Amino acid sequence: FRIFRDSFFNLLAGHNLYALSPEQHLDYFKYSPTFALLIAPFAVLPVLVGALAWNACNVFALFAAIELLNISREQKATVFWLILIELLTSIQNFQSNALVAALIIATYVAFVRDRPDAAGFFVALGASIKIFGVAAALFFLFYPRKLRFLAASLIAALFLFALPLLFVSPAQLRWQYANWLFLLR
Repeated sequence: FRIFRDSFFNLLAGHNLYALSPEQHLDYFKYSPTFALLIAPFAVLPVLVGALAWNACNVFALFAAIELLNISREQKATVFWLILIELLTSIQNFQSNALVAALIIATYVAFVRDRPDAAGFFVALGASIKIFGVAAALFFLFYPRKLRFLAASLIAALFLFALPLLFVSPAQLRWQYANWLFLLR
């Protein structure tokens, strides 16, 4: 959580989000500049409150996404039991995995409910949090309104990936994305 929290303040200060900062934490920030901005509601809270709220958000998002699935209560209970250990590991380490999983499930549900715009937004949001969130886009292979989904995904991605421009200059945002790509390579 400290890595996530510090990323918001580093973004505002114009620091390289992807440089190792041992005075702050002992690992690299590996998420998008957009995620550094999206974590703001949790970062501005006192550390313990922010960390607990972050975990609550992750758990609530995953449980809500599973509740949206068109399966029986017994099947949902089985899903909850199957994810329990991984969810506990994720929240013990203040990770974003549950949130990304929730967005992948929400993408699937949006496709099933013929909501390509929502599916596009969920894919873009998942990718802006953790790059493998884009994997949910593969559901579109089985979806008839591919162009609508692709257009919605592109619009949402452009919006989300440009969102940090509210706080940083275009040159600084390009620099942050270049740093991110360098780290990912």
